[in-house]
Amino acid sequence: MRRALAPVFRSIGLGGKLMLATTGVLLLTVSLCGFGIRWEAGRQLDAMLAHQARQSAEAVALAVSEPLAAGDVDRINDILHSASAPAGVGFIRLIDSNNRPVASASVADYENVVHGTSVVLLPDRGETSPMGTITVGLDTAGHDAALEKIEARLIVLGLACCALGQVLISLFVRQTSRPLAAFERASRKIAQGESVDTFDLRRTDILGDLGRSFQHMADEIERQRQSVQRVNSELAQVNRELETRIAHRTTQLETANGRLAGEIAEKEDFLRAISHDLNAPLRNIAGMVTMLRRKAGDTLSDDTLHRLDRIEKNVEHEMDLINELLELSRIKTRQTDFAEMELVNLEQMVWDLRGMFESDLREKHIEVSLATALPKVRCERPRIRQVLQNLIDNAIKYMGDGSLDDNGVVHKTISVGCVVRPNEAEFFVRDTGKGIAAEDIDKVFYVFRRASNHGDAQGKGVGLASVKSIVETYNGTIWAESELGKGTTFRFTINAKYVEAGLAKQPTSDAAPINPASVSADAA
Repeated sequence: MRRALAPVFRSIGLGGKLMLATTGVLLLTVSLCGFGIRWEAGRQLDAMLAHQARQSAEAVALAVSEPLAAGDVDRINDILHSASAPAGVGFIRLIDSNNRPVASASVADYENVVHGTSVVLLPDRGETSPMGTITVGLDTAGHDAALEKIEARLIVLGLACCALGQVLISLFVRQTSRPLAAFERASRKIAQGESVDTFDLRRTDILGDLGRSFQHMADEIERQRQSVQRVNSELAQVNRELETRIAHRTTQLETANGRLAGEIAEKEDFLRAISHDLNAPLRNIAGMVTMLRRKAGDTLSDDTLHRLDRIEKNVEHEMDLINELLELSRIKTRQTDFAEMELVNLEQMVWDLRGMFESDLREKHIEVSLATALPKVRCERPRIRQVLQNLIDNAIKYMGDGSLDDNGVVHKTISVGCVVRPNEAEFFVRDTGKGIAAEDIDKVFYVFRRASNHGDAQGKGVGLASVKSIVETYNGTIWAESELGKGTTFRFTINAKYVEAGLAKQPTSDAAPINPASVSADAA
């Protein structure tokens, strides 16, 4: 029942709930007052009837004392009938001292006879034994009628009070709910961002105080809303200006990027054209030198033959340089070919390169080793081989006299290692050579740029630029760490998606050496 009425009660407004509550209190108060008045009136009437019965019994007792003493029963009956004639007397009964009925008088209806009162008759000569007992009972029909009249009047009075109370309560609720409804409408307008009308603040009660506080809050919110609108308008204007500037700058950048891309394409085409055009005369020169050796080699002097050798070596050097420039151009302009990728064992590749450079390593007493295990990489084999080959070749060229350890022992070593991380693999090639000056480190990855202390070593200045371009095609970067007289470490990264999962060993340190002999045996 309670759950069934709960939705109905919630659907009633504040005014309706207040009306129900006050009406219930009023009905309860009127009902309690009616029951109290009814109870008190009955009690007072009962007391009056009891007193009246006592007085009637005493009067009859005085009247029948003498006839009772004389034994005049007829006289007694006349007295009793005379005493029962007045309205309100229900019955009169006389019994002697032996409890035998002497005489009685009564009305026809005994249902409403109540308040019976008995009076003992005593003789006049001072005897203590009673002569008899007079019992008088009053008729309560009038008593009940009076109470019913009182109840009817109380009901009418209660209904009148309830009706008047309803009117007063309705006026009170209207006076109370009207400002509350105004507050509710104003709150809804504020929530919707609308302005609020001025409240009637002439009340001096708590609702007036609430209205004044609400009006102050509404005015403050309106001021803030207008301020926010002004700020939003200014921000919108600024955004429009920024969008215009960004659109203009984007157009400029697109134009500049288009022009830059065109210039780069032109430079690449120019480089390829120049390289191609240079190859033809160089091949002619090499052919002429070869023809001179065949036709007049026996008649030429040693000095002439020496000069022809120098021409031939320079032509070979220049043709190698041109080929490397063409290769660099192809690396920069060519996308990675996933179809040519294969799983490459880098440890085996390092030892193959060690065998290729074996003559130079033996001549300069340089040892190549693995500092860590190397993972297998899915890549274009010629490209990754070109990276490792260039880095190891540079380490051999610029080894110099090696570096001294703390015990004064000279070391000439080249170590290769790798550290695998969740998103990339970092490879390094470390040597104990001359090192690179700090101001020259950023230069070595550009074409024809070399460290200032490497001027006496052979090299074309293209290898590291090619390495940088290849590493970048695998979403990686390359950099160098060096200290003069203590060696150089080249580090480069490739994206982890090219590293074969589960085949790489995570080292605790990239300086932990591995026995070259055992690694070579494992690789074989």
